[in-house]
Amino acid sequence: MSTSPATNDASSLLERASDERLDRLGMTASILCAVHCAAGAAIAAAIPAMRIIESEWVERLMVAISLVMATIALRRGVALHRDRRVYVALGVGAVALVASRAIEFSSERMELAASLLGATALVIGHVINIRALRRCCEQCERR
Repeated sequence: MSTSPATNDASSLLERASDERLDRLGMTASILCAVHCAAGAAIAAAIPAMRIIESEWVERLMVAISLVMATIALRRGVALHRDRRVYVALGVGAVALVASRAIEFSSERMELAASLLGATALVIGHVINIRALRRCCEQCERR
């Protein structure tokens, strides 16, 4: 039993929308991670009840969520569009974020720079992935 072309087109559009939502969630997680790194101390100082956001386990959780979401979204994207540039962004982001948590930097500025570099690299990877998915789907629709 074969499916009609209209069914395949609808299925492709739903899959693309799902992939794009996953990328947008991943970008949101990465941006929240960057904001947390940049403003977490100020927020905790201004609102004592928010001191929990400065705890190490919250930072590690945010990094883990950002990396897991990026890995899933970018791998799914590459399977469709074959643009491996997203892996460069994922690699840079992963190394910088893990380093920001694992290495004892000589200053908080260095730790912040590594965190922001990592989060920014992941966001760039998601943007490249979304654009490549759109190009890929446009090419499929022309066939």
